[in-house]
Amino acid sequence: MAIPTNSEVFSFCGSSPDIITNKGTAVTTEISNQVSIVETVLGRKISATAFSNVLFQNGLNCTIVSNKIFLDGIYRDTYSISSIYEEGTLLTAVADYDDTGDYFFDSSLGILIRKDEYWSSDSFAIKISGSCGIGGASGPT
Repeated sequence: MAIPTNSEVFSFCGSSPDIITNKGTAVTTEISNQVSIVETVLGRKISATAFSNVLFQNGLNCTIVSNKIFLDGIYRDTYSISSIYEEGTLLTAVADYDDTGDYFFDSSLGILIRKDEYWSSDSFAIKISGSCGIGGASGPT
């Protein structure tokens, strides 16, 4: 899903240069307002959005079931993880079965799978940084 720019809107409407000059800021503001409304109604981010050191625990931004974290809300659309800390320890990603590491991230399902152990059930034990948005890495910015 692409979010149009004001140039694309003016081009689509066949606007003259004087209208583009006079209304450019207003159209840009209106596009931002509409994106904000849609994101609020959906409870998800349309545009790519970076997040840093967000706390996750069962019922807060996720649901934890044994060795799986099911991401919730805007974080369901996470497409990239730059770091995960659990109880202050930096975890590493696993690419396949025989890799050493701590977790596997299935971005298509919004699930983090802990390798060989369960996720901590302690309050405020998990901090994640990354990027989310319905469009993903190749989506709108």
